Amino acid sequence: MDYSLIALLALIALVAVFSTRQHRRTWSGRPGFQYQRVITLGIAGLWLTGAGAIGWNVSHRSIKWTDAPIWWQVGLGIVLLACAAFLARRVPPDATRSETIR
Repeated sequence: MDYSLIALLALIALVAVFSTRQHRRTWSGRPGFQYQRVITLGIAGLWLTGAGAIGWNVSHRSIKWTDAPIWWQVGLGIVLLACAAFLARRVPPDATRSETIR
């Protein structure tokens, strides 16, 4: 069993819980978090689409290259990019996390 991976996942979970507890009043109270959803989905979609198109299988722990595109990765990446585009159109034009920008 890989204990370093378990420790890393536990640390990621702790940081996520701590950050949401510290920013509870500001995180969802301001509409700027909508941009972060769009950016996260867009980056994940681009990564999966690009990796699948060049034949890099990301479902393994080590880098596995194939001779052909990996279509499930390309498909999932395109779905994530479509979700990012859908959410981007729903973000209001004045959405920001900073009061000084408004």
